[in-house]
Amino acid sequence: MIPLSQHSVWIYRCQKFVGLISGLGLVFFYFMLYRPGTDRLGEIRREIASAESQIHQNQQAAQDLDVIKRDVQRLKEQLARSRQLPRDQDLSGFLRETAGLAQKTGLQKFRCEPANVKRLELCQEMPISLKFTGGFMEVSSFLRQIEEMPRMLRTRGLDLKSRDGKSGLVEAELMVSIFFGAES
Repeated sequence: MIPLSQHSVWIYRCQKFVGLISGLGLVFFYFMLYRPGTDRLGEIRREIASAESQIHQNQQAAQDLDVIKRDVQRLKEQLARSRQLPRDQDLSGFLRETAGLAQKTGLQKFRCEPANVKRLELCQEMPISLKFTGGFMEVSSFLRQIEEMPRMLRTRGLDLKSRDGKSGLVEAELMVSIFFGAES
């Protein structure tokens, strides 16, 4: 049998050994299992937060998609209604239409003076000076109607002068350009 003093020393050493093994086990558990597991858990949580943020952004974009589709459809319809360039200059047709509008609105002394055709990159342009006399309301009606013509037209300038202050007549010179397709 072991004497009691050696037995207590032996138990004391066993306690130290078990304490050391337990401490090493705790250190091993912390560094090999607990810490990597919590790091991985944090990484997974960040990935989840990022995925949720991306889902939220995608939902916002999906809501905007309907608005974008409507805008695209509206622009397609607007493009379909837009004015097309005629293939030839059709100056006589333009002159007939404007002279008809001038007569219809009651303008007087209507003259049309076309200038030389200018070649542009994608089309050709013909400047035209329209001169006429009439009441202010007739002139404004003519201007509104010429702007509504189906032909592509750009107003370059407008000069209005009162003929005499009392009668309400104005002399007008309208500088416009008509456009037509480029020659092949």
